[in-house]
Amino acid sequence: MTLTCADIESDAVDRLRDEFSENEITALTAWIGFQNMSAKFNAALGAEEHGFCALPGKDDQQGA
Repeated sequence: MTLTCADIESDAVDRLRDEFSENEITALTAWIGFQNMSAKFNAALGAEEHGFCALPGKDDQQGA
């Protein structure tokens, strides 16, 4: 389900530290990881969208 694991460059982490505390960065990283896992899990199971989180412009494509 997962082919690669991207490395984060140190300058990106430094920019995060300019805006967030270490606890906030940890929480943000955990949330991103959870969302990534959820998306891969759903894709692997063939779970379909239910429209709970519609992306801008996507509704236009569904109605066409």
